[in-house]
Amino acid sequence: CNAMETLLVHQAVAARVLPPLAAIYRDKGVELRGDAATRELLGGDVLEASEDDWFAEYNAPILAIRIVDSLEAAIEHINHYGSQHTDSIITENFSDARRFLTEVDSS
Repeated sequence: CNAMETLLVHQAVAARVLPPLAAIYRDKGVELRGDAATRELLGGDVLEASEDDWFAEYNAPILAIRIVDSLEAAIEHINHYGSQHTDSIITENFSDARRFLTEVDSS
């Protein structure tokens, strides 16, 4: 399967981290799909993500991006749509990292 199918980004850092990440993905030929907030931030070449995109394992250079407003929303998304395999968090907050490890059922 592909290395990453879905990227969840907290709204507090989305404007800072998504544009440079999207530029790298675009340069590598990755098709970007996103929720409304992501599309508004990154522009018209980001396709609208469908409900199926959140479940997808693409086996192709495609990435679905969703901007979330909380750790709770991210955990809920992962537990609903995820494959329970290979989920991770990038955070500077130790408590959030521990909570993620406790509440996300993933390898």
